[in-house]
Amino acid sequence: MKSKIKNFYSSALQAYTKLGKNVVWLIILFLVTAISQFVLFALITRGLGKEYMGLWALVIASTSIGQISSFGFSNGLIRFLPELVLKNEYQKVSKMVGTINLCNIVFSIPVLFLLYFLVQLYAHQLLDEYKFELFNTLTIWSMTAVFINNLFSVYICLFDGFQKFYTRCFIQISGWILFLILVIILLPKYHLLGVAIAFLIQALWQLIIGILLAAKHNIIRNGFILGFDKSSFTIISSFGIKSQSISIMVMFFDPVIKFFITKKLGLSGTVYYELANKLTIQNRNLIVNTNLVVIPKMVIENNNGGAEDYFRKVTTRNTYISVFLGFITLIFAPLAIYIFTKQFDLRLMSIVAIINVGWICNIITSIHYHSCNALDKLNRIIIVHFIYAAVAFITFELMKNFQLSGFFYYLVPPLALFLGSIYNSYVLIRFKSSFEWLYNKAFILFIIISALISINAFYNFTNMYFILLPGIIIFSILVWRKKIFHSLNDNNLNR
Repeated sequence: MKSKIKNFYSSALQAYTKLGKNVVWLIILFLVTAISQFVLFALITRGLGKEYMGLWALVIASTSIGQISSFGFSNGLIRFLPELVLKNEYQKVSKMVGTINLCNIVFSIPVLFLLYFLVQLYAHQLLDEYKFELFNTLTIWSMTAVFINNLFSVYICLFDGFQKFYTRCFIQISGWILFLILVIILLPKYHLLGVAIAFLIQALWQLIIGILLAAKHNIIRNGFILGFDKSSFTIISSFGIKSQSISIMVMFFDPVIKFFITKKLGLSGTVYYELANKLTIQNRNLIVNTNLVVIPKMVIENNNGGAEDYFRKVTTRNTYISVFLGFITLIFAPLAIYIFTKQFDLRLMSIVAIINVGWICNIITSIHYHSCNALDKLNRIIIVHFIYAAVAFITFELMKNFQLSGFFYYLVPPLALFLGSIYNSYVLIRFKSSFEWLYNKAFILFIIISALISINAFYNFTNMYFILLPGIIIFSILVWRKKIFHSLNDNNLNR
């Protein structure tokens, strides 16, 4: 009996350790990436000037479109690897990886060539002759880096599929550190070309280290595999096209919002939205990325019949964490607003409180979103993103018929995100806990506090904290009563 108890606690401790390692490394990667980008912007701006920073931003924006050249083939590995491993079908893993590598080479190169010439047509309308020539050179280096990153994406998904998120995070963190060191060395002599060279070397470094570590961990013994398997191609192409469709639809939501806000409120209105969105979306990026660990675990639990219990526990915890981050945003937003605008802008704070609600709903249902991925419901995820854009478009169009204050236009993004979250929960109605977040006391409390802050922020920042402080105290009591943090030790939450 004592031996069984000892084994149980040992396995629980191992599960908790693995959970901590994966999530902590994902958080560190998020922070390193954000800091690295901030340092890069500062180095270019101070070393070369704002115009060259703008030129580099244009290069990155243009080449980021090149990510569609991967067609999302690699993403299928996160979904299908856990099942193949459960069935000990490691030969199929090798065939799938070889097929994806070949497809990345065959499909990426012509697409990137086409995008390169389209980008030149776009940039020629914006830049003078000298900057246009420099843009061409930088784009070639950057597009090459995108191609290499497409190959590296296979290893990202390999490590994620085997629940070794910490390994790929280590690779990417080392890549960012190398990138910054190279930028510091090359920028004074080669200017923006030095940044582009550093970007390419970063991509090569990550690919090489990814291949070596995959071989070391016996994930892929031959390191880099090339081959073609018809059944693997059928699976990954079907999954990849759906996955890529989602990525493309994600790109359109923000431009739709900005188009209508700019049309109604002008550029000043768009600036308010952009600042509020930047302040609130960081929590979303952090949690949604760390929640990626749900995908392989959900695949395994679904095969073992434990999906219902796992989903309930992980969504409950995620709801409380999301609400906590929502409160954190409200606490520190005034300071961030002061740093950005050099004043305590009451109107901006009110907009932050509103948009924050939408992203918190999105964060809460990120578990639903990733679970859909794991349960082969990609078609439903596409519909979720369609709902986001459709709700925004229809609502903005309907508002034209009424003489509404411009403030109401800022309600549209959170409305779209909320309705998308409702549908996301409906998709997983098979789980009894799918809609529990809607009537969770902590979430309802957060909505009430946010609404009161949105109204009162117009009058006085002090009033806001008088509202916020009791809300945080009540939230703390709810968390303590639920003993939510004790559940972190549950081996069923091994994400």
